[in-house]
Amino acid sequence: MKKTWLSTLNLLFYVGILSGCSTAMEMTSSNDSALGYTPIKTSEGATKYVRQRNLSQERRRQLLYDSFLQTSRPPLQPIKAEVEKPSAPDTAKLKAEDQNANNETNNGADKISMKSPPPSIHSPLNLSTFLAASSQSKVTHMGVAIDIDKNDSLQFSLGVSFFDSDKFYLGFDGIARLQLFNTFISPYIGAGVYLGDSKKCQYSYDYFGDQIETCEKYFLSTLYPEVGMKFRVNQNDILIFYRGYSQIDQSYRDKASEIYGVGVTF
Repeated sequence: MKKTWLSTLNLLFYVGILSGCSTAMEMTSSNDSALGYTPIKTSEGATKYVRQRNLSQERRRQLLYDSFLQTSRPPLQPIKAEVEKPSAPDTAKLKAEDQNANNETNNGADKISMKSPPPSIHSPLNLSTFLAASSQSKVTHMGVAIDIDKNDSLQFSLGVSFFDSDKFYLGFDGIARLQLFNTFISPYIGAGVYLGDSKKCQYSYDYFGDQIETCEKYFLSTLYPEVGMKFRVNQNDILIFYRGYSQIDQSYRDKASEIYGVGVTF
């Protein structure tokens, strides 16, 4: 029961982060778009993307388009379908088919029990969560992921997370880990990447009373090596790791942030 609740919380957090990534929401929304941003260099050397939209004008355009579709559609014509009456089933034939099917099932079960090995209880897909933080560099990275075990040593992890540094970013991350020994306690090495964005919008009104939306968006990509120890406890993995983040914002590059973290696989 505890494992089910933890998995449910992981899924809810996964969906929450995914819905918070502004670029992903813009690409899937019918009322928004990921296009129309203009890159602008800041005084610190970073790149921000600015977009301005007249929301009132877009609403009027959508109303005109909807009214045009309603007037241009032809009236629907009712469709009459002829339904054939089912014929009475052949009772003797159905009993014979059921008997043959039961005989084949029993024979197949005997073959499987004699030749097939027992199914493996190990699942190649698992849910995991992690938290990495550093008080000195003021960086926090937390998220959930789906772990894909290729074999006993190699693992790939794909997930969603938030990255809090100079701004609050939401996005996607992936990492590959190589376990050095297949034992209860084993060191491992890995390498990962994070891609996210941070978006803020302000609203105002122009001279004609139209609502104007002005949005600023920053992108963040970071590469990081990871080294740590993996502990196996009751079919769950506990990771204690060290990461070195190299933050890259277009042509702007910050100093690497060294942080420590912990992860749990369910």
